[in-house]
Amino acid sequence: MRGLAASWVMLHHCNQHFGLTEGSFLWQVGDYGHMGVNMFFIISGFIIPFSMSKYNYAYGDFKGFMMKRVTRIEPPYIVSIIVALLLFYATTLSPWYNGEPFTINWAYTLGHLAYLNAFTGSPWINAAYWTLAIEFEFYLLMSLLFPLLIFAKRSIVWGTLLLLIASAWLPVPHSHIFHHMPFFALGICLFLYSTERMSLPVTLLFMAATGLVMAYFYQSYYLVLAVATLAAIQFINKVPRPLLFIGTISYSLYLIHGFVIGRFFGLAHRFLPGLNSVVANLLCIACIFACSYTFYLLVEKPFQLLSKKMGARRNAAAGKLKMAVAIATTGRKEQVSKHERVEE
Repeated sequence: MRGLAASWVMLHHCNQHFGLTEGSFLWQVGDYGHMGVNMFFIISGFIIPFSMSKYNYAYGDFKGFMMKRVTRIEPPYIVSIIVALLLFYATTLSPWYNGEPFTINWAYTLGHLAYLNAFTGSPWINAAYWTLAIEFEFYLLMSLLFPLLIFAKRSIVWGTLLLLIASAWLPVPHSHIFHHMPFFALGICLFLYSTERMSLPVTLLFMAATGLVMAYFYQSYYLVLAVATLAAIQFINKVPRPLLFIGTISYSLYLIHGFVIGRFFGLAHRFLPGLNSVVANLLCIACIFACSYTFYLLVEKPFQLLSKKMGARRNAAAGKLKMAVAIATTGRKEQVSKHERVEE
């Protein structure tokens, strides 16, 4: 689903550069590609709490959880910023370049760190970066609210979920999480149901309430998107290998597709002015996938492995703690369940 969402956003941005015939199949697919961002939010609403539940996240795990997320997403993000700046500079060195000279606005650029541009309203180097700020806000929000959703009494779980859904009415800019909370809330509802922490009737009731909030703020086709995304997460278990590949490189694809499109667009119009728009889109997409896979191998994958190692160490420590508590409580190591021994 992440791969499909990233690809959909990519097609949307391709549409903005190559003159496809309005109403054609590729144009229609790309025209709604901005909704891929909302798919990401639903997926995150499900997968982030799901991963937190795997190692019984508690408030004492805040530092480890945030370090794992930062290690996973920040280095590729920062490297992509550097690559974008280098490409912008290299473009100005071309003898055919006739735009403004290359300059760096350090206030805007440094504002990408800690996603400060979301608060200052400064422009992003890459149009896709604004969603990363919202995702990071969701990590912070879940680090505070997850224990209330999973360990507390039913009334507190329901109350917390209702507050999250109602937060969509908070008067915050589009660049912050609460504006998009209905999508995250749907993913959280599915997580609570999938982990048997909410019954099906209660889950459907909360999803219906979230759907009403979504219908108030968004066009009706967003509801169709939400239902399709939730159904795919819940019911599709066997995924074709090509989609697994796209999902694997989806973060790299999302990070770099914008400036790859820009460079391809400039070169195509300079050297192939008569290129068919459909062919141009297909060639650009192939170029994006090649560059994304390269970026994944060289940049994203090493930090992804490091993040997994950090998670494995934390899980091992949690398993040892469970073992120690069980032995101290029962006086017998045999009382520890087979699952806990394997986990340790």
